[in-house]
Amino acid sequence: MAKRKLPRMLLYTDVIINGSIRGLAFDISEKGMYIHNSGSKFKEKDIIDVTFDVGSKVIITKAVVQHVQQGFGFGISFKDMLPQIRNVLKEFLSSSELGSIDKDRKTVLLLVTDAQPRSFYKMSLMQEGFAVLEAKNDQEMLAHLQLKRPDIVVMDMYSGGLSAVKILQFMRTRKNLQDVPVIVLSAAFLPEEVKQLVALGVSNCLNKTTTNPIVLCKKVKDILTS
Repeated sequence: MAKRKLPRMLLYTDVIINGSIRGLAFDISEKGMYIHNSGSKFKEKDIIDVTFDVGSKVIITKAVVQHVQQGFGFGISFKDMLPQIRNVLKEFLSSSELGSIDKDRKTVLLLVTDAQPRSFYKMSLMQEGFAVLEAKNDQEMLAHLQLKRPDIVVMDMYSGGLSAVKILQFMRTRKNLQDVPVIVLSAAFLPEEVKQLVALGVSNCLNKTTTNPIVLCKKVKDILTS
């Protein structure tokens, strides 16, 4: 028998950790959620207290830290959640639906080497109505660029053998890609890198540690509607 897939959704809401530390919670299911907190010092298996809103209700429960992604955030699994609290969460998830998607949606080519941030960026962009093409490295990126012209590119500064500068240079030599807007992500840009990217017409250079899915979606929409 196939295992039942638990309801889940992208839930953007503030979460309070251990009574004082703030994070942004999203991608929630009955079992846990992911929290964006770039300055987190938590380690896997740490036990924490979390407080967050679902609709008009407040959830307070313990959780276990999992899947720590340094500079981005971490996943948690709920621990010893009271049955009545779990029912509130279950009802909320069952009654909530993702927004509708426009048939004429724009295409985002997304190159982020880390699987977890890439997954969350992708889900957020899709929820906002974008079609998303994924690339895990520079070779997949180049293959996508030669098969289909995206409406916008979002890519890591370094993704394998080629840097974002080299990929942008390639794009600017192709007539059908010359005017495609590009957002570059990095945990730390060198001044020379920024200078090169600007010279190649980059649309935005974003700090990866502070660019959560909400911020990225807003930047993409702003660029495509400007």
